Amino acid sequence: MSIARPEWPWYVAEYVVAEVQRGRDCAYSIHSYLINAGSAERAYEKAIELVKRLSDSTKDSDGEVIEYRCEGLFDLDTLQVEVLEDETHLSVIHFPSGTPPHVRSKHELSLFIAPR
Repeated sequence: MSIARPEWPWYVAEYVVAEVQRGRDCAYSIHSYLINAGSAERAYEKAIELVKRLSDSTKDSDGEVIEYRCEGLFDLDTLQVEVLEDETHLSVIHFPSGTPPHVRSKHELSLFIAPR
């Protein structure tokens, strides 16, 4: 299990996002967001709530619709810092088309894995 301390209220939630466009293989990426919470459990609750708001759609330069669909959590861990802004988008990790990353259950997330 990751170290969580009261003076480190920040957690990094990583989400699997599918990019869906008609006539193309589905592409996947990992999107990272900051979560501000007083405990690991609250961080998990907030991360799950954010899943519902991360899906979106847009049009490419040809006018074709691209749908971004949040599939769920990839990872959740503590960020060992004291001051940041809640839900800041940290990074995107791209995966080849047709190779979806594994959406993890709570007990597979770094924050909840017991130390070896």
